[in-house]
Amino acid sequence: SGIGLATARSFASRGAHVVIFARDETRLARACRDIELSRREASQRVAYVSMDVADHGDVSAKVSRAVELHGPPDVAVANAGTGYADRFTDIPFDAFDSLMKTNVYGVRNFLAAVLPRMKPGGGIVIVSSAAGLMGMYGYTAYGTSKFALVGFAECLRCELEPMGIHVTLVCPGEVDTPFVPR
Repeated sequence: SGIGLATARSFASRGAHVVIFARDETRLARACRDIELSRREASQRVAYVSMDVADHGDVSAKVSRAVELHGPPDVAVANAGTGYADRFTDIPFDAFDSLMKTNVYGVRNFLAAVLPRMKPGGGIVIVSSAAGLMGMYGYTAYGTSKFALVGFAECLRCELEPMGIHVTLVCPGEVDTPFVPR
């Protein structure tokens, strides 16, 4: 949904084959139907794979299978994210931990699985947030996870540049998506 769905639609409208990943299979199937409406040509493939980005083993197996079925990616967009807004003293450990597992480890797990399978000269896009560029009251958990992605992207850019893989970091401000009310 939101930025991820809009990104997938944009790739499809430019002629790309698209494979999307998320946990909820029902929402994934609905998103695929939506993305198919944006295709430039009917021959473009649009597929989905249900996986939990916080589960390294699940991600590795599902990305491997997706590459077997659909081929190596030219571009991989790491847009995993969940939110939690509250003051640090009111955030339970489990909520903070869960958010970090999705927002930080989820991106790490996805990229660790997809990078060895990418086409030479490809690119990765890491979606962080403006909350990863400046501290905001009540965004201690979310901001921490998004700051981590900014650092991750900067370091990864240095490591992958000699391999010809480009790293793009996107830090949007608040966008009116289904994510905001949730």
